[in-house]
Amino acid sequence: MNGGQVLSQQVVAAGNDTIDASAAVNGSLHAFIGSGADRVIGGALADQIFTPNSNFDSIDGGGGNDRLVLTTPGQVFSLTANATKIHNTEVLWLADTANTNVTLAGDDILKVSGSFNYLYVVGGPDDHVEAGNQWGAVAFNVTNAAIAPGHTFTDYVHINGSHLFVDSTVNLSIVAGRPRRWTPMGRPTPSWKAPSTARRSGSRPRRPMPAGRRSRIR
Repeated sequence: MNGGQVLSQQVVAAGNDTIDASAAVNGSLHAFIGSGADRVIGGALADQIFTPNSNFDSIDGGGGNDRLVLTTPGQVFSLTANATKIHNTEVLWLADTANTNVTLAGDDILKVSGSFNYLYVVGGPDDHVEAGNQWGAVAFNVTNAAIAPGHTFTDYVHINGSHLFVDSTVNLSIVAGRPRRWTPMGRPTPSWKAPSTARRSGSRPRRPMPAGRRSRIR
């Protein structure tokens, strides 16, 4: 798509096809890709790319909060296996079909979401997400009408700083990691370290208290 023309919907069947909406600045791309090694490049606004499988060659959402939509009932999708093929994509949408199964890890979000460094997973109680380990929950009942009106999310932060917002109704398997401290701006400080219990150099050890004497608390 060239010259600023808005491509509202594109259907691609079998074959290796390319949809290029990188010149679009006034509308959103809705691209339905097929079973081939298809290539999709989104425009400046929030785009939606619908995929029935993982056969695509590459997906680049471009600007805005872009949505990758799974369309096959019972679809099994590994974000980890496909992370190197996905760029500038901030939303993984499972709500358009039933019984989807997704696996992902914290490092995947750094690869697929670009500078935003977050991923929203939108789905329902029949969907399942395996998110790996080294996560901590930092916020509950999060809403974002720009992403999914009427849905609430739990915000998990990975030890690498990535944020994963998972729909509260999705069946989630996730494992906690190391504790992190957070500044008021929400940025992680260096990894938490337990205070040392070792005696300081040069300090004098306490003498044992004689038997029968009780200590006094001042």
